[in-house]
Amino acid sequence: MPTLQYTASVSGLGVVLSRDVPHTADGSGFVDPTVPHGYAGTLSTRTDANTGTVTLAGGHAIITGEKVDIYWAGGVQYNVTVGTVATNSMPFDLGVGANLPIATTAVVVSKRIEIDNLGIDGDNLSLLAIKQEFTTAGITDASHIDFQDVSSAVVAQLDLAVNTTQIYDIAGGVTNPFTGNPITKAFCSNGSPTADAQLKLVWLQDTTP
Repeated sequence: MPTLQYTASVSGLGVVLSRDVPHTADGSGFVDPTVPHGYAGTLSTRTDANTGTVTLAGGHAIITGEKVDIYWAGGVQYNVTVGTVATNSMPFDLGVGANLPIATTAVVVSKRIEIDNLGIDGDNLSLLAIKQEFTTAGITDASHIDFQDVSSAVVAQLDLAVNTTQIYDIAGGVTNPFTGNPITKAFCSNGSPTADAQLKLVWLQDTTP
């Protein structure tokens, strides 16, 4: 059966404390898609908490009708529906997450990539770890992922800090945010306007608990 090794340590003040725990289960998975960078712009109109218009810089690839995530310093709104794009003017509506900031705020509009066939049953998870990383030095932008069931309902959503591994040691007693309907897919985006990111997601679960 597949095994993941979870290691944590703290050192300093003349003390070293460590924990090294193997996790074994009969089901596992790993994905590592590339997540493309977003496009810089300005929130030129704020109609309400999730409706407005972004003026994008020239050369963007955002098109009418697609779903995007919108980032700004300190927040992200995800699963946003793009209206009719007119050159660099992008109206939008129906996002969820943080309320939009004030008009004139600098934003990044990012396409969402879909990760299919995940087969994660959150109720049976033993361990899940996720990380978004850049090969380009000095990038500090966050990313976002939302996990959905077969009917496209959100089961869980996470803000991902750059180059930081987020570990959910559920077998070890950590609160499980992935319970509910089985997760069949996820949508991830990258808040950087300049650099593509790499998403790494690995998990263990008991398929016959």
